Amino acid sequence: MVLLSKNVNKKPIKNGQAFIECGSVTKLPFENETMDIVTANETVQFWPDISECFSKIYRVLKKDGRFYIINRYPPEGSKWWKMAKLKNEKDFNNSFLKAGFTQIDLDLKTRNPMYTGMTILLFGFSIFSTNVLALFLPLFFMTIVRLIFIKREEQLMFETFGKEYLEYKKKVRRWI
Repeated sequence: MVLLSKNVNKKPIKNGQAFIECGSVTKLPFENETMDIVTANETVQFWPDISECFSKIYRVLKKDGRFYIINRYPPEGSKWWKMAKLKNEKDFNNSFLKAGFTQIDLDLKTRNPMYTGMTILLFGFSIFSTNVLALFLPLFFMTIVRLIFIKREEQLMFETFGKEYLEYKKKVRRWI
């Protein structure tokens, strides 16, 4: 993924608008208060000590920096529920507070945060691209995801959780 990201972003990297680094959140090799934005997409549940990792991110963020996480809560009772370190909004808030964050805004508005995040990322990459046709990539991605993946996933969720899933769908939008 790092190689792909570097290839897709050659121009922004060359112009000093972006850099892509492979590393570990437990050993961030950056000076204090140097980052405007840090992102984590469906990874925090696998971090060894989440509050400690959040502290390391807090250290490298500028005072007005942002930390964006796209992450789902596992369904209660599932195998993921047992493995997950952050099971609900309270767990996230406590981890952020323990790490030093004071302004916390959790947005729980989409059933597909990973797909939504990837679509936003693709839109961002296409904006930096010099090719106008690159703007079609996120639209193509959304179409494929909707027609192939989400359709099947929603069917499996209904088969697994039944009425409970239907109630959930009424409260939470598919996309943004």
